[in-house]
Amino acid sequence: MNYPTNVLFETTDTYSCLSLHKCVSRAIDDLGTSKVSNDIYPGFFVSTDKDTLAETLNLLLTSIEANNPRCSMQLTAKLVGNITLLHIKSNDAKDFSTITKKISRLESLARSIGGCVTISSSDIYGLAVAFTFRNH
Repeated sequence: MNYPTNVLFETTDTYSCLSLHKCVSRAIDDLGTSKVSNDIYPGFFVSTDKDTLAETLNLLLTSIEANNPRCSMQLTAKLVGNITLLHIKSNDAKDFSTITKKISRLESLARSIGGCVTISSSDIYGLAVAFTFRNH
């Protein structure tokens, strides 16, 4: 099956049908680093508020990069029912204090689109951030 890869979004009344791959690519471009891998399938579409999604992605990526300059990140996503699970992993990011300082804003943004943000870190596996949200 062929999926359109040149579509960024299609707007309805409240939510937009968005290419998650393209939204993440824009956030990576705004970050200005080449050490971020967007491993999200180009045909992965979500239905949510595009501005909130973009703001959340930008805030997550800039928060990780702020305390870990030149760290590598890998972004993946999957759909479980009507919930999108977006994972950001970084084996070489050790300091996530910037994210914890912005967690109330991140949680507020995620909650507004029916989701949440969780953060975990270990010396062995590095930093892992899960951003989940509901598809409408």
